[in-house]
Amino acid sequence: MPKCSQCGKAAMFEVGGHALCLGCKAKVDQMWQAELAANVGALNFALGMAEAQVGLPGMFP
Repeated sequence: MPKCSQCGKAAMFEVGGHALCLGCKAKVDQMWQAELAANVGALNFALGMAEAQVGLPGMFP
């Protein structure tokens, strides 16, 4: 059985060519979720700024 490339435990997943155990995969998933949340916030901010610039705030959900 392959070992996790980060901690040496038994690997169950492969992400980007790296074998990962359950704990390390959970950490990667948490990181991706945090990055997605930050990107969504930035897009919402940019949309709000665009709405304000053209004088139509609140047009998009």
